[in-house]
Amino acid sequence: MASPEMTWKSEASAPDPGSLWRDRRLWMLLAFGALLRLVVGLDLWAHDPTTRALLSDSRYYLDWATSLLGGADFDFEGPGKPYWMPPLYPLALAATGASIAVMVLVQGLLGLVTTALLVRFGEDLLGRGLGGDTARRAALASGLVWTLYGPVLFFETRLLGVSLALVLAVLTLGLVLRCLRSPAAGVAVAAGLAAGVLALVRPNTLLSIPAIAILMLATIPATQTISLKARLAPAIAFCLAALVAIAPALWKNHQAEGEWIPLTANGGINFYFGNNPASHGTFHAPGPEWGSIGKQRLTSIDLASAATGEALSHGQASSYWFRQGLDYWGEEPGDAAKLVLLKLADCLSSTEYGIQYNIEASRAVAPSLWIAGLPFGALLFLAALGMATVLRVKALDRAGWLLVLAWIGAGLVSALLYFTYSRFRLPLLPALIPFAGLGLVALRSKLNRPRASALAVATVLAAVSFVPAEGDYPDHLKAHAFQDMAFAVEANAIAREATDGPAVRAEVRSFLERSLAIIPGNKTALTKMGVLHQYLDPAQALDYLEQAYRLPQEEPEAEYWLAKLLIESPTKSLQDPTRAQAILENWLLSHPKDHPKAPEFAALLATLRAPQ
Repeated sequence: MASPEMTWKSEASAPDPGSLWRDRRLWMLLAFGALLRLVVGLDLWAHDPTTRALLSDSRYYLDWATSLLGGADFDFEGPGKPYWMPPLYPLALAATGASIAVMVLVQGLLGLVTTALLVRFGEDLLGRGLGGDTARRAALASGLVWTLYGPVLFFETRLLGVSLALVLAVLTLGLVLRCLRSPAAGVAVAAGLAAGVLALVRPNTLLSIPAIAILMLATIPATQTISLKARLAPAIAFCLAALVAIAPALWKNHQAEGEWIPLTANGGINFYFGNNPASHGTFHAPGPEWGSIGKQRLTSIDLASAATGEALSHGQASSYWFRQGLDYWGEEPGDAAKLVLLKLADCLSSTEYGIQYNIEASRAVAPSLWIAGLPFGALLFLAALGMATVLRVKALDRAGWLLVLAWIGAGLVSALLYFTYSRFRLPLLPALIPFAGLGLVALRSKLNRPRASALAVATVLAAVSFVPAEGDYPDHLKAHAFQDMAFAVEANAIAREATDGPAVRAEVRSFLERSLAIIPGNKTALTKMGVLHQYLDPAQALDYLEQAYRLPQEEPEAEYWLAKLLIESPTKSLQDPTRAQAILENWLLSHPKDHPKAPEFAALLATLRAPQ
């Protein structure tokens, strides 16, 4: 009787790539994916206001794309300035007419293309060692796992570069695998172009370019029959093609201030965000001045210039923030090492970290997202089983293993150097998903079920992913997302000129109440509730604003609106101009004159002092 280890390989030789596109199971998978995208997309569009009223990075990209269409310079990315954000996605968005609905539709279609390419990549990766039928089943299972992993569908409904990055990531992996197994300059060029374009969408993938180049050199056998030129050609072609892809961004950045800035000028500040005493393993702004993506460029340069006493360029400011992050490592090596472990835990976590783009908050208002409810821990569990199976039957060649390790390794290094986010982690996963598909097939196999040791390791990995490494910080992120939904409701109302309707106020209040139910001390939400009630229930408004005022976090809006209510409350008994004056004067004395809120405080104080 044949041993179980031989069963995987006994069915057939390597699969026929062309037959995949004739396999009805693939088209059934894609039809399911299309239906799921339609259901989830409509649910989010109807019930999650941040799908239609954009915030943070999404608003930045939309404004940039709109400027491109209008032939005007985008204020934040115009001539004389190196790129602050990656430039390719707004170009793609402009190609759709800067339409939110059209771009979401395009991203859904790209998601289906990514799924098909991922199935093809999985079959190519595993097919030589497992045999045609098993590899096909594992590849199709990997497509199902990918479809049921919620962030894939969720980010297709957001104006972010993730969906474009994913199709480029899978394309890059497929081309590199082909080149490693059969070196050819033409394939290497195509792979390099794909990797370079990917970096223009998601700069955190930039490290994959040198990793793949080294991999190409390492996997070509050093024999006397292969000349040095032939050994070097694929890697050189790959690197040159990647350089050609990113050259326009490099040149634009150089033209701005004469500095060679790789892709975006925010590398230094992002490094500092990930490496300072207040850092988390995921994004955490070290102060309120960093909260707005539109202000980060000026804030970065202004604070660095003030610290050094010199007017710094973008490149010099970036270097300054890099040094600040490195100084943290030098001054607090123990804490820095713990921070790296926290970042690693976040990379393995089933918590999908995000602020404005928080899948848990969106699931609360659009429950159809739970259909794609596969947690990252389950994906890790299946991938571990798949890898154990591959190791047991020696079903993956050296080129395949090295590609997987290089791709995931480069992504992990980037995350450990900076920080991780749910959407930053996604481009790493196509190298892992084929193993998850094989793990699912192995669980269902009668002859090749995983061994107890493999199940134990996989279970530990899955369990680790559910450990709350960040404490209650994910609750803060979810509360923040509900708060942003409240702001989005107002933005949608302004767009349709219905800002003061009772339905609008009720919806804003409901999202703020959700936020405060999670974090009662959410100062921004308390302030917003106070503003919302200032005329409907002045006493309640005062209570909310007093609560906000007593909290230690820096939130100028709380002081401003409390003072304003004490001056202008429609309930005379609640007015207290003397206290309002003290609040305004104390705030102005404790903040620099060039603070963005200073003119509003000064104007309100002047109104109070004016003769009645």
